[in-house]
Amino acid sequence: MLPTLVRSRGNGHTPFGPLTHTAEDLFSDFADWWRGNGQSGDGITASYPADLRADGDKIVVDAEVPGFSKDEVTANLADGTLHIVAEHKEEKKKDGRHYLHERHYRRVERSISLPDEVDPDSIDAHLKDGVLHVEMKRTHSKSVCPIKVH
Repeated sequence: MLPTLVRSRGNGHTPFGPLTHTAEDLFSDFADWWRGNGQSGDGITASYPADLRADGDKIVVDAEVPGFSKDEVTANLADGTLHIVAEHKEEKKKDGRHYLHERHYRRVERSISLPDEVDPDSIDAHLKDGVLHVEMKRTHSKSVCPIKVH
């Protein structure tokens, strides 16, 4: 479900007034949502680009998770789908005066259906320069297994 980003503002004195205000509000609200301004962070999820390819007898996934450490990234494989979640919670610092505070909460989530079954014991995953790289050997059995990111 997508968050509702449109709300009504303005007095609507012109025939296009409400439409103009709604379009402006849409972009303003989207920017606020993206930055997390005024949001608790609960239920806000973003998604970054990913690549899925075959490389010989392996399936390779490269998924962008910029700004996350390996401790903030979890991945698992279930029923032929690779699930990736990266979540960052930052405590607001009490010292000093904040003029801008946009990095208090971020969550990225992707589910990628794999074209072939893979051997869960062959999965290798590592995070480098904001990209999660996952290699899996093709096989013929499906199972559920956590993936250790290093």
